[in-house]
Amino acid sequence: MKNNYLTLLKESSSNSSKSTHSKVTKRAFTTLLSFLLLGFTYAQSPSFPVDFEDATQTYHADFGQNVSKVVVDPTDATNKVAESTKGNGAPGWGGSTIVNNGSLKKINFRPGSTKITVRVWSPDTGYIVNMKVENGADGSINKEIQIKTSVAKNWETMTFDFDGKVEFDKTYEKLSLFFNLNQPGTGDKTFYYDDITFIESATKSQVDLPVTFDSEFVDYTLSDFGENQSKVIKDPTDATNSVVETTKPANAPEWAGTTIGNADALATAIPFTATETKMTIRVWSPDSGIVIRLKVEDKSDATKSCETDAKTTIASAWETLEFDFTNEATGTAKLDLTQTFDKASLFFNKGVTGDEAGEKTYYFDDLKFGAKTASAFITAKLGLKYFPNPVNDVLNIASDFTMDQVTVFNQLGQIVLTHSVNTSNTSLDMTSLPTGIYMVRVEANNKAETFKITK
Repeated sequence: MKNNYLTLLKESSSNSSKSTHSKVTKRAFTTLLSFLLLGFTYAQSPSFPVDFEDATQTYHADFGQNVSKVVVDPTDATNKVAESTKGNGAPGWGGSTIVNNGSLKKINFRPGSTKITVRVWSPDTGYIVNMKVENGADGSINKEIQIKTSVAKNWETMTFDFDGKVEFDKTYEKLSLFFNLNQPGTGDKTFYYDDITFIESATKSQVDLPVTFDSEFVDYTLSDFGENQSKVIKDPTDATNSVVETTKPANAPEWAGTTIGNADALATAIPFTATETKMTIRVWSPDSGIVIRLKVEDKSDATKSCETDAKTTIASAWETLEFDFTNEATGTAKLDLTQTFDKASLFFNKGVTGDEAGEKTYYFDDLKFGAKTASAFITAKLGLKYFPNPVNDVLNIASDFTMDQVTVFNQLGQIVLTHSVNTSNTSLDMTSLPTGIYMVRVEANNKAETFKITK
């Protein structure tokens, strides 16, 4: 590994042998990279970077008569690298799966984070190096990228970019390397490689509907105004859930509020139509009967907006409120479907100053487009029972009614599983899904109900 950590982030580079201090530099780099990525975004997948320095590790699972082992770097006696040789007569597909002490680790692919780099030493130029990622349980879920070596008898950094190839709702936890792909082994061509690194995105994804505040990969920056004070915290009623805590202090004006998202607002416009004009949000208020206003506007032109109100009906408990933008608040503009609305702001106790009400703290979660469904009611309408939660492999669901369909959404609001049902009891295989928080929507008896699970 080069002494200058920035060189690792280049798309491709060649480098000479390391200095006598490279082993210290290597460890320092790994630590520094982790801190940098954590500071900018979030921690790396635990399997990266793979640097072959731990003598207690098992790093390889060979196939196709490939022979891999950890050796001393032929260009630097202070460094450990992997050596790969296809035995004489080995098939062209011979290679090695990179493992972490014999086990597989999930590769955390997501928008903006699709690159894996590896330093390679090749005996000549023009040899194909193939990187394959796949699902550990289902080999049909796989993607491959091939790059030719461009440097002979020296180190170069190859960047394998899986953007546009991997599907983000699929799990990839198996990484394999094939050197001199498609050429049978001769036993005399040896390759070396080192520092397999997953390049994390320096930025999180822009917030978009539905807004759940649960994904570590989304930028939930909040923009307060009028002395409001908001932050994302763990739900006081459910430690597995994240919500926004917003405080309207005693000195706040009646119009104090919070814009959901940073200055860039939502990533895409709210899809209002002539028949679809409603949004919902879960709120917790210390008082019933207070007015909550939801305002949508064009982030590039604040004169284009629409506002509507809803009132809390319970105190000190969660409820889902529905906002219909065809019922605009008094004195505000009507919903104009020719305009673009890509910014949303929430006002608690609208029309009442902090001096009048005193300091109050509220919570909100799950801003969604669409009308309130059965899942929005406090009392379950389908008599659902589900277990276990957290789930490891199979989620069992029972209802008082014959279920029609079960749909699972990830933290980005994407559908990751659908399951057609025609009974009142069913089991949902979630083995292939990565660890995280999911929303499960059950449809039955012309109703729908949604609940949250952790895997």
